[in-house]
Amino acid sequence: MLLRLEALREVGKPGYEVAVYHRHTVSVPAAYPRGEGVPEPPELAVDVWVAKDLIHSVMPSPEKALEQVLAFLDMRCK
Repeated sequence: MLLRLEALREVGKPGYEVAVYHRHTVSVPAAYPRGEGVPEPPELAVDVWVAKDLIHSVMPSPEKALEQVLAFLDMRCK
């Protein structure tokens, strides 16, 4: 599973909120118009990022907060 993490910090509050997203593939219709006698275009597979969790970390830097959350997610997946 491919995950995306973002370390977010609110001004004046300690620590970081780490947003966790997972990649999901969805099918969408093509965006161009059809004319008479033109075959329907195939659907397109598009990857989107879906919010999964928001995890609080008290670590002092965004890098440390991301490391902590990655370790937590690794333990949770085992």
